[in-house]
Amino acid sequence: LAAGLGTDDDDDDDNGGKDLAIGSMRREAEKASCAMAAVSFGKAVLDEASNHLMPNGKQCQIRAGVHTGDVCSGVVGSRMPRYCLFGDTVNTASRMESTSLPGRMQVSEETQSLVSELISPSERALDGKSYDGSV
Repeated sequence: LAAGLGTDDDDDDDNGGKDLAIGSMRREAEKASCAMAAVSFGKAVLDEASNHLMPNGKQCQIRAGVHTGDVCSGVVGSRMPRYCLFGDTVNTASRMESTSLPGRMQVSEETQSLVSELISPSERALDGKSYDGSV
């Protein structure tokens, strides 16, 4: 997975840094694609949750937070191994989720700039960052 993220350093020909520019554009396109997938998934989860009732008879309302950036991942533990994500991006997304309103998704400015065409003006909250689960 990580091999596709860098430039091809095995080329001996000097092409004036074009590989770096192409690699950078590919990473930006991948970043936008991942952000769109995360927001689309969040919207689908919010919509699905709203179709279920809790044992107390109230509508299920979950919170979601989305942020775009670098992460580090790995398996932690030997007796009970777990796959974990680490980094400021994970912490920011967690804060976005915990400060969101029930039944809503809060999206960071960086992610919003990548997915602006995916979010209609009617879904935007007054702060410009928190989005309704309805489509």
